[in-house]
Amino acid sequence: MRAKLHWHIRNMKMIHKDVDKKNISEATNQIAWLPLLCAIAIMVILSIYPNVLVNQHGGVNKISTYLLFWAMASGFIRGVGFIPQSRFLAVLFSGTACFITLFASLIHLKFF
Repeated sequence: MRAKLHWHIRNMKMIHKDVDKKNISEATNQIAWLPLLCAIAIMVILSIYPNVLVNQHGGVNKISTYLLFWAMASGFIRGVGFIPQSRFLAVLFSGTACFITLFASLIHLKFF
């Protein structure tokens, strides 16, 4: 057990030696202000005036709600600079997904 632990520690040290600090600083992502501000705006508007999501018949517009929350989540995730390693999640929570779902939600609120 102890030998196994030492082997893991030695391998971790070797991995850290291979990564130089320049590559780490280049790999870190910057804050994406536009999706972040979009997410903050959605959060503030829905907190102050939640009746935005009510349809003409007095019920909650579920599709628009899901789309707005998806836009807010992807705006926060991409806005703070996090990009998931999985290609699927990176597309699902990208800045582009934030704006597409925001506009789809607004169109759905207006016409449905």
